[in-house]
Formats: sequence, C-alpha cells, structure tokens
Amino acid sequence: MTFLFKIIGFLLAVITPFASLIVTDPFVAFDKEIPVAEEKVGEFMKGVCHAEPQYELLEDANIGWIRDDIPFAFNNDGSLSQSYINWKAEMQEYADNGIKVMAITPYPEDFIEYGLDPRVPENKEAIQDIARFYLEDLKDIAGAFQITNEMGIDRFTLPLTLEEAAYFIGIQLEAMYPDRGDILIGYNLGGLAILQLPGLMKEYHQYCDYVGLDMYLGCFEPVLKNPDQYITILNFVRRITGKPIIMCEFGYIG
Repeated sequence: MTFLFKIIGFLLAVITPFASLIVTDPFVAFDKEIPVAEEKVGEFMKGVCHAEPQYELLEDANIGWIRDDIPFAFNNDGSLSQSYINWKAEMQEYADNGIKVMAITPYPEDFIEYGLDPRVPENKEAIQDIARFYLEDLKDIAGAFQITNEMGIDRFTLPLTLEEAAYFIGIQLEAMYPDRGDILIGYNLGGLAILQLPGLMKEYHQYCDYVGLDMYLGCFEPVLKNPDQYITILNFVRRITGKPIIMCEFGYIG
C-alpha cells in the first residue's frame, strides 16, 4: 500500500502543474468579495486552533486569531449550559487581550442529542434560532463563525449524509446572514468532500463570506505532498465556490 501511495503521489506531482493551468485563470480579477472580506478582517488572518491563554506568547508569535469549538449552548431544560458559560468567559479573555476568535458552531450529533435532528424538517426554525443566538450572544467576541467542521469526515458528520450536512450548514448560514454585520460567516471543507460539498452548497453560497479549506498535505493526507498541490486545490475551490478561501488547518501540522 505504501508503494502504491508513492506511485500515486509521483503521478499527481507530475499532473499538478497542468491541473493548475486548468483551474487558474490569470485574466480574471478577484471579485469584490475579496476586499470586502479583507476589510472585515482588518488584516491578513494569522491564527491557531485551541490555543492556550498565553497572550504574550501569541503576540510575540504574531498570532492574531484563535479558532475554537463552541459547546452546545443549552441544557435539555432550555437553560444555558455551564460549559457554554465557561467557554464564553474564556473567549472574552482572548478578545480582551486583542486576540480575535473564529468560533466553530456545534456538530450535528450535538443538535440530535438536544432533540433537534436536522433531518426532521420541523426542526429547521429551532436550529436557525440557535444559530441566531450564537451570533447575537457572541457578537462582541467572535470575529468569524465557522458553521460546524469538516462535513464529509465521518466522525464529524455522522449520522448525517453529506447532502443532509449541506442543508444543516446552509440553514444556519441563512439565519445568520442578515444580521452578521462585520462578522465573517462560512464553512470549511476536508477530505474528499472538497470535491462534493461545494456543489451541494451551491444554493447557500450567497450567505457565505468565505469557504475554509483543511488539507493537511503530507500528514493526515497520505498521497498529496507537493506544496504546489496546495495552490492547485486552493484555486479549484476558489473557482467552484466563487468565495474567498481561508486555510483552516490547525497548528503547524500542514
């Protein structure tokens, strides 16, 4: 299997320059959403995930953002969960120390555990209400929201199908969009869903400020290891989504 991966990797390394010519059009200018997104961010985004609250170290490392998962906000009786209260206080500390927060909304299984299965049409409004709650409650803390994480990766997506996951993402973006103000909202791609999910999300891209991309070439991804392949895939996603792309890998691993 390792030998097969080496052969595939070599072939892809050869193909990559030609693929770049297909997905890149040097004569097409960036659309207006690029400067709009940059204006909201206020700078080139440089961040890490799940950082320790060592603010001086983050500043010395020129890190301006952290990305972190929002706990589900409610207990079964509708009261705020202690985990959410604690998380919000922790994120407030980051914001108070000049670190911007990209907040990842909960996974499908969290909503199902709460009694809101995204596969049940009658639950749409309640799921959207929770998305609006996060936007309003965290508007002074979060500079960006990522709607759930890496749909298409089984451990994050199940029991939803990819089609159901696209709907789950899309209805939350739709709910947040009108009141988002200067906050960026979007979703991210991981694994082979890079090829499928953007098409399923086509009707919801109107509610996106960005699309995130998680590739991890050379580590989690066992075949693609050439840096040029990053550029090819970035251009591919940019072309099929029409959105600014944020690299959303964590730490140094990619």
